[in-house]
Amino acid sequence: MQPSPIIAFMLGEQPDSQGRWISDIWQLSPFWREFKHDYIQWLFPLERRERYEGHKPILSLDDQAFAKTSLLLQENQRKSLDMMCQHWGLVRAGLAFSVVENLSKREHRWIKPYDHNQLRITRAIRSLALCGQKELALALQQAVLQIGPVYGNVDQKAIDHWQRALDDL
Repeated sequence: MQPSPIIAFMLGEQPDSQGRWISDIWQLSPFWREFKHDYIQWLFPLERRERYEGHKPILSLDDQAFAKTSLLLQENQRKSLDMMCQHWGLVRAGLAFSVVENLSKREHRWIKPYDHNQLRITRAIRSLALCGQKELALALQQAVLQIGPVYGNVDQKAIDHWQRALDDL
């Protein structure tokens, strides 16, 4: 059976809908990561489409079953997470998350009252769990719930999203 486009992308076997390979995305600049909005759905796919995502990939039940058994897919998703953590001013060591020395609202916008990176974090939490990495998803969830309010002034709406990211899984 042929893997779905999202699985093939996550395995590094085919590009996304814009012709980008996962390994290329890992190398792109922080500026690019901040201002491009059409890649995060490929790195952290969900089982349903969110608002304004009519053409983005969906992680079907078959895809989820495959992801839960694919060590390569999970490793690649962790590389994607590490790239995004760097962007967010976080460092991951296994299941532990810490902040970079210069974590600031100016450089790491997710700790402001509202920022699109807060939704990206919610997506990453849920996608990790859907792909068989629930412990890592829980660790990320707990980290942002603790770090966000301490280092910034994250609004309650973002906190609610993070708290509900794993509901019904």
